[in-house]
Amino acid sequence: MGFKQDDYSTDLSQRDVRYAHALGLSRGSIFGLLRILLFLLLDAVMVTIAWVTAKYISDIVPQWGVVGIALIPNEGRGPGLLLPIITINTVLLVAAKLYGSRFQRRSYLTLIITLSLSQCLIVVIQFLYQPDLPFSRSTFLMGFLFTILLILVGRWGAEGLITLLRRRGSPAQNYAGGPWARYGAGAVVNRINQQERI
Repeated sequence: MGFKQDDYSTDLSQRDVRYAHALGLSRGSIFGLLRILLFLLLDAVMVTIAWVTAKYISDIVPQWGVVGIALIPNEGRGPGLLLPIITINTVLLVAAKLYGSRFQRRSYLTLIITLSLSQCLIVVIQFLYQPDLPFSRSTFLMGFLFTILLILVGRWGAEGLITLLRRRGSPAQNYAGGPWARYGAGAVVNRINQQERI
């Protein structure tokens, strides 16, 4: 029982765990993780803006006359609901796999259905958590509509920005293909690209 040449590779990049590619980490996977985190943050900010705006509008309209929900705990109306609202929306969006590939992120019908389900769940939690507190239907309805609208607009804008950045390419690609391509580093990059095509 001897060792074959293929059993033990002398290439350090295949054996060393400290080498990024040995762990499956590449530039694309790091950007993918960063993109997911940015979409999570974007959605949380949009949900916050939507509910704060809905509460503000329902508080300034005197005809509705219902005490609005407490979004922040120190308002004197009980514990705040903003953090549970953000958590419920985010967890359901993650469960619906709306942070995955480009096709999954652009599934706007699934996004609307998921946000509708999260708003129903928020209403149920409001009734179970604080049944004696007056229920502000206007705040919940505006929060629901603003959440859907702002998340759709935010995601549409972020996808447009990602598409624009992809079209522009990296600075090295822009420099290599520019008018100075026959000089300096641009010529080297062009020669490497030509050799890779062969």
